[in-house]
Amino acid sequence: MAFDGTLKFDTEIVTEGFKSGLEKIGSFAKKGMALVAGAVTAASGAMVALGKSALDAYADYEQLTGGVSTLFGTQDRSLEEYAASVGKSVDEARGEYDKLLQAQNEVLGNASEAFRTAGLSQNEYMETVTSFSAALIASLGGDTLKAAEVADKAIIDMADNANKMGSSMESIQNAYQGFAKQNYTMLDNLKLGYGGTKSEMERLLADAEAISGVHYDIESYADVVEAIHVIQDEMGITGTTAKEAAETISGSVASAKSAWSNMVVGIADENQDFEKLASDFLDSAATAAENILPRVETILGGMGKLVTSMSGVIADAFVGFTEYIPDLTEAGVSLVDALVQGMVDNAPALAMAAADVIQALVDTIADSLPELIQAVLDIIVSLAKAIVAAAPTICKAIIDLIPILINALISSIPTILNCITDIINAVVEALPDLIIMLVEALPDIIVAIVETLIEAIPQILEAAVQMFMAIVDALPEILVALVTGLGELLGKIGEFLKNIIVSIVQWAIEMREKARQAAKDFLDNVVTFFKELPGKIWDNLTAAIKHVISWGLELSKNMVEGLWNGIKNMGQWIKDKIFGFADDIIFLCL
Repeated sequence: MAFDGTLKFDTEIVTEGFKSGLEKIGSFAKKGMALVAGAVTAASGAMVALGKSALDAYADYEQLTGGVSTLFGTQDRSLEEYAASVGKSVDEARGEYDKLLQAQNEVLGNASEAFRTAGLSQNEYMETVTSFSAALIASLGGDTLKAAEVADKAIIDMADNANKMGSSMESIQNAYQGFAKQNYTMLDNLKLGYGGTKSEMERLLADAEAISGVHYDIESYADVVEAIHVIQDEMGITGTTAKEAAETISGSVASAKSAWSNMVVGIADENQDFEKLASDFLDSAATAAENILPRVETILGGMGKLVTSMSGVIADAFVGFTEYIPDLTEAGVSLVDALVQGMVDNAPALAMAAADVIQALVDTIADSLPELIQAVLDIIVSLAKAIVAAAPTICKAIIDLIPILINALISSIPTILNCITDIINAVVEALPDLIIMLVEALPDIIVAIVETLIEAIPQILEAAVQMFMAIVDALPEILVALVTGLGELLGKIGEFLKNIIVSIVQWAIEMREKARQAAKDFLDNVVTFFKELPGKIWDNLTAAIKHVISWGLELSKNMVEGLWNGIKNMGQWIKDKIFGFADDIIFLCL
C-alpha cells in the first residue's frame, strides 16, 4: 500500500521463497553425496589418467628399446639365434654377441641417467639417439660399443648447447641429423660462430684439430661429433646441463620432470628397477626444492622491504590527508543535521510503513504455514524411510569397521608410545633452556613495561582530565533527566517510558554538536532493523525447520500449532510496539 508523507513505502511479500527454501533444505543430502561422489570420481579419474600415461609411455618405451636393440644390440635374439643368423658357431659368435649386448645396455643405462646429464627422459634420449646412430655406427666401422659412447657425448653436447646458447633442442637435433646425411646448412643453429655450409664445417674441424691435435675427417660422422665436442668444450659449454640440473631452478625442474617421466614408464614395466626410478625422482625433486626455496625466501624478504618502503609513502599521504579533515568534519556535521531532521520529519511515515510491513509478513506466514507443515512432514517421512532402508547396510559396515579400527589401534600402540616418549624427552630437554631464556629476558620485559607506563603518564592524565570535564559538563543534564524520570515513574510507568523517549530526541536536537554521531547511529540502526527484518524472520523460520528435521519423528501436531501461535503472538506484539513508537514520535513532532 502507499500513503502520503515525506517517506513512502510500497512493499510486496511473495511466498515462493518459502517453497524454494524447503526444496534447498531437502536437497542438502543429495548435494553432500554428490560432493563425495565427485571427489571419488576425481581421484579415480586421476588414477585412470596416470594409468593411461603409464601405458602410453611404456608403449613408446617398448618401441624405442626395440630400435636401440636393432641399432646397437642383439635385436632381442638369443646367442644361439644370433650365431645362426651370422653363420657362426655359438663359441665363435659369443664375443661379438657380448659386445652387442654391452653396447645395448650402455645406451639404455645412459638413457636412464639422461634426466640428470641431458635433462631428457629415457624415452626422449632413445628417440634422439636412434635418429642419427645408423650413420654414427657406420662411420665407426660397426663398433657399436664405441658408437654408444660417442652418441651419449653427442646428446649431452646437444643439451649443453641448448642450455648455454639458447637454441631450441629440436633445432639442434635437426642439425645433428643433417650432419649424419652430410648436410651442413643448419650448422649455424649451434651458434658456435660457424655458418651453414660445408666449408664452414671444414673450418670447424680444422679449429678442433688445432686444439686437440687429432685429425678429423668430414666424411666421418663420428669425427664431426667429436670435433663439435672439442669446440664446445673450448667455449665452456660442456657440462652446463648437468650443472644446471643441480644448481638452477629451471634446470632442476626440467630434471625432475624427466625423472617423473621415467618413473611413469616404470609403473607399467615390471622389469625396471622401480625403487631406483622413484629414488631418482625424489632426489631430483628435492634438488629442485633446494634451488627454489632460497629464491622464495629472497622474494619474501624483498616483499618485506617493499612494505617497509611503502609504509613511509603511506604515512606521508596520511599526513597530507589530515589537511582535509576540517572540511570533511564540516561536511559530516551538515550530513548529521540533515539525518536528524529527516528522522524527525519522517517518523510518522516510518511507523506507518513498519506496521504495514509487519502485517504483510504475518499474513504471508499464515498463508504459507499449511504448505510449510506439509513440506516438513514430507521431509521427515522421506528421511525416516531412507534411514530404515539403509539401516542393515549401515549396521553391517559399522560391525565390519570395529575390528579393523581396534586392530589398527592395537598395532599402533608401540608407535604411539614411542612418539609420546620422544615428545616428552624433547620437552624435558628443551625446558631448561626455555626457562633460562625466560629468566634472562624477564628484566628487559619488566623495564620495557615500566618505561612504557612512565612515558604514557602524561597521556593518561590528560585523558582522565578530559573524561572528568565531560562528566562535569553533562552532569546537570543527567540530573535533570534522572529527576524528571523518577518523578514520572512514581506517577505512571507508561508515561515515564514515553517521556524518556521524548527527552532523548529533544536532547539530540538541542545538543546537536555533541549528539550528531549518536543520532546517526540511531537512524542507521532503525534503517538496518527494517531492512534486515524480513531476513531475520526467514532465518528464524529456517532454524525452526532445521530443528524440526533434526528431532524427526518426535515432532507432533501440538508442537506445530504452538509454533504458529507463538509467531502470531510475536507479530501482534511487534505491531503494538511499532504503533507505540509511532505515537511517541508523532507526539514529539507536535
